[in-house]
Amino acid sequence: MSVLAEGYRLETDPVRFDRALMHRTLSESYWAQGLTRERMDRAVEHSLCVAAFCGDDQVGFARAVSDRAHFAWIADVFVLPEHGGKGIARAMVSHLHNHPELAGVRRFLLVTRDAEGVYEKLGYGVPDDLSWFRQHRPESGWR
Repeated sequence: MSVLAEGYRLETDPVRFDRALMHRTLSESYWAQGLTRERMDRAVEHSLCVAAFCGDDQVGFARAVSDRAHFAWIADVFVLPEHGGKGIARAMVSHLHNHPELAGVRRFLLVTRDAEGVYEKLGYGVPDDLSWFRQHRPESGWR
């Protein structure tokens, strides 16, 4: 388990997650703007998830989407601004890296527009061995 700043802890039991907070935060983010609660709940149910707490309050979240053999995508990482700068995002991502179900995964990927420094400290870098392709399906109901 990753070391957290004093007073913070990680939880993996989805029953403990504050889904209203998660939906509000994610649906207002640049990467999931317009996300419906139903889609978010489905994503959480089909991912390995971790949340950060300070006391009884959830202050962060991250999830991994994976085949649990070769590949994992780290997604939806957030820490509430008033709790930022304490290594919480790094601790959540490290927790996912070390999850027993992801032990054999050889490639972790993520996308960020504003937190490169957080992930570089965990060994992430621009993939020079990949050609990125994207299929955008606006008819799916959200951006």
